[in-house]
Amino acid sequence: MEKNIVRLEEYLNEMEKVSLEQLHQTKSKLTSAGINPEAV
Repeated sequence: MEKNIVRLEEYLNEMEKVSLEQLHQTKSKLTSAGINPEAV
């Protein structure tokens, strides 16, 4: 059971990294399109 909890935490950490990367990429795309992501 303990191993499953650790795996779940690692999985959630990975998901968090992915979503942060996606957010960063989206902001970069908006910026390169001439849109200020902070204004959205």
